[in-house]
Amino acid sequence: MNCLKGREKSTVNNNLVDSLKRIRPNLFIRRLENWQRKNDTNHERENEGEKKFAYNSAAVRIRFA
Repeated sequence: MNCLKGREKSTVNNNLVDSLKRIRPNLFIRRLENWQRKNDTNHERENEGEKKFAYNSAAVRIRFA
């Protein structure tokens, strides 16, 4: 599968996902939920980082004003 490129590779991946959904639907749903939870956690971390950065930037501006 490493020799496949672009559209061919995505078609193979989509076919594998479809097969997995048919064969082991519970496993597929569980993995999808874990993936979504992981993404939500990453977004929360990014938001916290942005808030901290904004707070620190404001503090620096006040300090040097």
